[in-house]
Amino acid sequence: MMLRSIIVFTFFFLTYAHINVWPLPVSFTQGGNTIGIDAQIEILEADDSTFDNATLLGRVVHRYQHILRHTLWTPEYRNEDKSQPNGNIIKKIYLIVDRPQESLDAKTNESYVMDVPSDLEVIRIQTPTTFGAMRALETLRQMVELQEDGSRVIRFAPLHIEDAPAFSHRGLMLDTSRNYFPVKDILRTLDGMSMNKLNVFHWHIVDSQSFPLRSNAVPELADKGAYRKKGKLLVYNEDDVRTIVQYGIEDDGSRVIRFAPLHIEDAPAFSHRGLMLDTSRNYFPVKDILRTLDGMSMNKLNVFHWHIVDSQSFPLRSNAVPELADKGAYRKKGKLLVYNEDDVRTIVQHGIERGVRVIPELDMPGHTRSWAWSHPEISVCIDSDWTKNAAEPPAGQLDPINPATYQLLDRLLSDIAPWFADTYWHAVLREGEGGDEVKFTCWNESSSIRDWMQQHNTQDMNQLVQLFAAKLYTMIDNQGKVPILWEEMVLDFGVKAPSESVVQVWRGVPAVSKVTSMGYKTVVSSNDYWYLDCGRGGFVDGGNSWCDPYKSWQTVYQFDIVAGLSEEQSSLIMGGEVCLWAEQVDPINLDRILWPRSAAAAEVLWSGKDKKGQQRDAKEAMPRFWDMRERLVEAGVAAEPLQPLYCAFNNCWS
Repeated sequence: MMLRSIIVFTFFFLTYAHINVWPLPVSFTQGGNTIGIDAQIEILEADDSTFDNATLLGRVVHRYQHILRHTLWTPEYRNEDKSQPNGNIIKKIYLIVDRPQESLDAKTNESYVMDVPSDLEVIRIQTPTTFGAMRALETLRQMVELQEDGSRVIRFAPLHIEDAPAFSHRGLMLDTSRNYFPVKDILRTLDGMSMNKLNVFHWHIVDSQSFPLRSNAVPELADKGAYRKKGKLLVYNEDDVRTIVQYGIEDDGSRVIRFAPLHIEDAPAFSHRGLMLDTSRNYFPVKDILRTLDGMSMNKLNVFHWHIVDSQSFPLRSNAVPELADKGAYRKKGKLLVYNEDDVRTIVQHGIERGVRVIPELDMPGHTRSWAWSHPEISVCIDSDWTKNAAEPPAGQLDPINPATYQLLDRLLSDIAPWFADTYWHAVLREGEGGDEVKFTCWNESSSIRDWMQQHNTQDMNQLVQLFAAKLYTMIDNQGKVPILWEEMVLDFGVKAPSESVVQVWRGVPAVSKVTSMGYKTVVSSNDYWYLDCGRGGFVDGGNSWCDPYKSWQTVYQFDIVAGLSEEQSSLIMGGEVCLWAEQVDPINLDRILWPRSAAAAEVLWSGKDKKGQQRDAKEAMPRFWDMRERLVEAGVAAEPLQPLYCAFNNCWS
């Protein structure tokens, strides 16, 4: 077999003149040359030393070095290739990280500068932190493409040769039905094709004489329709086909980067670039969360807001108060669906190694029916009419005047807070009367709460919220955490939050202006634009969902999170989050509900507005966005399709 020693990188111009990267770098210049990259390309320190795999930076380098050497990526969206190969081969990537030990937090510098030359052997990347290196290498990874024709060794150098095929489809068809050919014969055929720069193996597998392709779904087609020889069934099973396909890719494909020389200076427009996932209404196995973190890293999202606990289930198993999960979590086929300490630490570490911070949220004091299965003594209006006492079934809230409530909370937070590395802790407490998380009608059903109100000579139940919030914030502070709170706390309940707190806004653009005018640092998650569960119908009565319509990727992409704000207010916007509440989402449809729409928000938060200060245009973004979706799919993230495949080759925009 002829082994490949060089991987070729080609830079080409799409119909839209941008490098094919998502999110788009803040600043870049591009040329028109094709450059090659050695198949054993190395990522090294500037003194040619290797990185230590025992460090986070070393593991990041190792992961991306493997990706660059083995990428199978080929852009799908229609393009007009204007780049030309120049014969240059890149052999090394020099990665210079100023502060490799710096940890991941809300202030981490993720900027980088990258130079990809057309006439030298080294790509240079300069960045302040490991997480900037991660972002730079992800950008580089997306510029590396698998080319249809392979590179070849030529004697009698030096020579000046410009080589490109006259035709893109250079094929050989083989019929394996009339007579059967063992896999080794097909692999040898692929070797010969590679030597002669043939790049398409047209495999005519099945015909009238035999059916040698053994499907897992309908195996009887081959079991009864294939040839047998000396008692052996002559078929190609799934492993055979995958071996042949992979062999063909590895022997015939080269990898390409387009638009060399490149100079990229990149940094995020916003420091908080988040995705919120609710794991209480439906449970998601750890592997699904890890895959979500992988997708986030590919799109340079850096905050995983984990809404762990809600009224329906309590899937977080504390060591100090395990009964909350043992009695409050779902069970399926006899298995308790929980996240234990090891699970949480695995998720947190996986996030750190991909530049993603994990911030937990335990819904309280509303939406807490799941707590009552083990601790009914601290709960109010359990199993009452949910249409009166909750936003959705089931009803139940914590008792804010019972000392046992805070004793349990303190034990719980003291146990689980160290599991989460991030400084921030999401402390919920949402709307009051007529709203979502806290229903005053529920509290009013408790005689002890009514007595407390009478003793304190008040009818203002906001005081109950203020009491609960003050005690909760003290506990959070005792754990060395800073609270993030939903907007209602400052807009509706009159709570004075700690000065360093961050307020998350979900009730539309006007609320953003109100919160920032109060001087709070703000994260934007407007339900009008960035609630990804909207438009799927009501899960109880089958009517419309409360936040219709469905938010298309174009809607997500064109949301201006600082619209209408003064310069001073805009300076308080830390960033934003897309939110996925999981009433109608489980592991089966998680990926396609999240992706690729979350990627649209990722570019808003990383790249910001265009050079004219305008929101970026979805039409211009479409070629890159199409291919970003394809990258996600190749990485194992089942992102939903954007358009018919026809549109990749024939622009469907009006």
